[in-house]
Amino acid sequence: GMGVLGVIERAMILAGLKSVDEARQQIFVLDVNGLVTRARPSLPDHVIPFAHPDASLEGLSLLETVEKVKPDVLIGLSAAGKIFTKEVLEAVGRGCEQPMI
Repeated sequence: GMGVLGVIERAMILAGLKSVDEARQQIFVLDVNGLVTRARPSLPDHVIPFAHPDASLEGLSLLETVEKVKPDVLIGLSAAGKIFTKEVLEAVGRGCEQPMI
């Protein structure tokens, strides 16, 4: 998953973002415990660069994250199924006219 995020980060910069930090501000990583932020203890080294800096968002569910950040793109990189529920997909659609899922 983190390797894919590195590729996406580089593509975002090639598409016009000014810096790695600017790209990472627009990437939101979730795991079984919700949104990953730098406030989470014991983050693996390979996750730290993609942990969101806003500690107040720690642990938000996927639905809460989608409703808060209104993403244009939603990518599932785990083997967990049934995470993109109808409610999540509808929330993505409310935040973006033509989302990529």
